[in-house]
Amino acid sequence: MAARPKKETIRHKEALAYYIGLGARRTLTAVAAKFSRSVQAVVKWSQTFEWQRRVREADETAGAKIIQKATDSLAEVKDRQIKITRLIQGKLVKRLQADEIEPTVADGLGAMRHELTLYGQSGELPKDLSANPVTESDADTIILEETRRLTAIRARRGR
Repeated sequence: MAARPKKETIRHKEALAYYIGLGARRTLTAVAAKFSRSVQAVVKWSQTFEWQRRVREADETAGAKIIQKATDSLAEVKDRQIKITRLIQGKLVKRLQADEIEPTVADGLGAMRHELTLYGQSGELPKDLSANPVTESDADTIILEETRRLTAIRARRGR
């Protein structure tokens, strides 16, 4: 007659929780010492109650939570940077309209490059723009094209 599977008690569950909590220092010997049991008894618990599978599942769940938290944090930082960028752009536009400042083409292109980078787009300018001088007419065309491009990106992202 086969032995009935042993029922997992609170003590077994506490030992498993402790084992999982040990992380990189995880050993059955440490569990045995903590719970005043022989290593052989803890090995049997581990096998009977599938600790290795359960530890893998716990580690995977913890890893997924860490990744999600990092992703959420990065998204919050990015949203905050986009808001700051728009605030600065708005203030600059007001000062431009009031003729308080005279921006350079490099200022305008730098601002656009920064916003494109925040939206995950390449912030690099075409080689011909960075190597050749840009006239006022060229700058107007570039700014108009980049503004349309940024507007399209914002529309796709629902911002």
